[in-house]
Amino acid sequence: MTLKSWKAEFYTELPTETTDPVEHSLKKWTGLLPQNLKKHGVELLRDPGHTNSYIYAHHIFDAGTDEHFDIDSSTCSLCAQYDCSDCPLSETRGGWSCDEEIEYGEDEETSPWDAFRTSLDPHPMVYWLTRTKDNL
Repeated sequence: MTLKSWKAEFYTELPTETTDPVEHSLKKWTGLLPQNLKKHGVELLRDPGHTNSYIYAHHIFDAGTDEHFDIDSSTCSLCAQYDCSDCPLSETRGGWSCDEEIEYGEDEETSPWDAFRTSLDPHPMVYWLTRTKDNL
């Protein structure tokens, strides 16, 4: 298994071309769960010089190549198709975007994006995207 096999399962369309950006995002973020990364032999790494994260295939990264997949707004179908204020995820979160901590109502220590950015935890984003999908 490789980064290519991960993309074949979890990232089959470009973010600007999907007709269901919520499902596209949920699929990508589900692919970032530890069991799915392990299944494809890829891992999440953070470039210390940048705020975004990358998925590397073990054997590709270990071989010293630079093949990677960015986890940032460039690979997000919601970011590609909506402004933050119009994003279905933001609407589900009561007007709070994925990179804003909800200040009331929900017991949230950090925003879903910051949870991922700081600790590589995709669970909060999967949670909110699932709620967004259920609200459609």
